[in-house]
Amino acid sequence: MNKRVNKIITYITVSLCATATAFYFSICWYFSGLVLFPYYDAQAVKSIQLRELADNVERIQMPSPVSGIIDFWYIKHEEQAPCVVIYNHGWGEQRLQSDKFSPAFNDFKCAELRYDMRGHGRRVGESVGGGHLEKQELQALHQWLIKAKGYRENQIAWFGLSWGAATVLQAASLDSRPAFVVSDSAFQDWESAIFERGVRQYGAWVLAFKSGVNLMLKLRAGVSFYDASPLKSAPAIKVPVLLIHSQSDTATASQQSLNISRQLRSPHHFQHSDWGSDHGDDILTRPKEYQQLIKNFAAKYAPSFGQK
Repeated sequence: MNKRVNKIITYITVSLCATATAFYFSICWYFSGLVLFPYYDAQAVKSIQLRELADNVERIQMPSPVSGIIDFWYIKHEEQAPCVVIYNHGWGEQRLQSDKFSPAFNDFKCAELRYDMRGHGRRVGESVGGGHLEKQELQALHQWLIKAKGYRENQIAWFGLSWGAATVLQAASLDSRPAFVVSDSAFQDWESAIFERGVRQYGAWVLAFKSGVNLMLKLRAGVSFYDASPLKSAPAIKVPVLLIHSQSDTATASQQSLNISRQLRSPHHFQHSDWGSDHGDDILTRPKEYQQLIKNFAAKYAPSFGQK
């Protein structure tokens, strides 16, 4: 009798453990999917297609060094542009978000390189990588400008917002040497980006799924959230870096950019703005001051940028 009872208890225990494990990893799979695959906006893709009718937009595609195809625009504003800016948009956005920030570079008369980062715009379905995968694509675009368009490295600047800002910082620790990098509202590492927002949206209980979500990211995208870290990349950066982050950012705490600034060894400036802006909106709150901030930084740390 006791043996039979023990078998039943064992069976129930194993079944409960298996069910709990399956439930745990199902939740982790769900959350990792939210991280890796942004919402698809068909209207945004149509807007991208319409913009390509402009005479100064040259659409180019090339294989990604990671996977997939990089789909980008080279936008020429004058025949011999003295410089070029590569724009890196935020999570859930696409290349048209650059409309918001390109006026800040108007006085330089630069050409532009805009592209849909992984999983966005025309690249829906590809998994994102917290900047760890994306940094390799940014490097490839940088080299394309040198080889295909004849730019020197000191004529190329990188701009990034949020996830794009985390990307430019990670890429700046590698071999390419842009004239300077502008990082607006970066996260310090992918773990912070995911769970700071996760706690805000769902509650502190999501922290119990941290290890499982990380495992799913590794299995599904080949990247753990410990790999994607501007904070770890910062000491290896050798180019000038302008960090911008609003103190009233409700999406990504500005403390994260402050932490990054403390790890930088290259020439840098941290604009810890108190303009009352939300995430990435300093350019809208005080556009003239934002533009002047970039001009002053370039004049100090990259004086030849924008000069013919």
